[in-house]
Amino acid sequence: MAERPTLSGARSMFVAAAPALVGMWALGGLYLALGPSLAISILGSDSHVAGGLLIFALTGTGAAASVLLRRFDAEPLLVRGCIVLIGGVAVTLVGVWLRSAVVLYAGSVLAGIGLGPAFSAYVRTIAPLAPPEGRGGLLGAMYLSTYLSFSVPAVIAGAAVTLYGLRDTTLMYGVAVMLLATATTVVVARRLPELSDRTSVG
Repeated sequence: MAERPTLSGARSMFVAAAPALVGMWALGGLYLALGPSLAISILGSDSHVAGGLLIFALTGTGAAASVLLRRFDAEPLLVRGCIVLIGGVAVTLVGVWLRSAVVLYAGSVLAGIGLGPAFSAYVRTIAPLAPPEGRGGLLGAMYLSTYLSFSVPAVIAGAAVTLYGLRDTTLMYGVAVMLLATATTVVVARRLPELSDRTSVG
């Protein structure tokens, strides 16, 4: 018989998957804060369109992918989305390292394909684990974490640019995002059978 949802179980999974949540939205904050400058630097152009397209490459594909994959099971999708996100960030960093705009944009699209479905799956994985009376508080904590992850690392990155430069800051930031997503991928993948039992309630 499947377990009844408990707040302690939801909290446990929230903590286990939190690194991916932080990594996803820290990446989004990086793109909005420094993405245009990065694109302009690599392209050697002053075009604001180039910077806007880089943001769209991440967020636009993320939104589209989350809609297209919304019917897939949340738990495996969270793991697979994180894996795609890791790959996308890796390709993006190669583009930054090589100063290749094509590779930069391709990596951003791939990262977006992972980010959108992974965040959607994160919400769909965590929410059913909490009892109805605790779901509002859990979602509030989730979105508070999202907003902090979106803003605080981007501010830190902006300060780091003055010390290490745009390129090196982006490389360090990207590696941090990959490590966070990897941590969640490993933990959640190990807990997939447990999650399937819990979310089958009702």
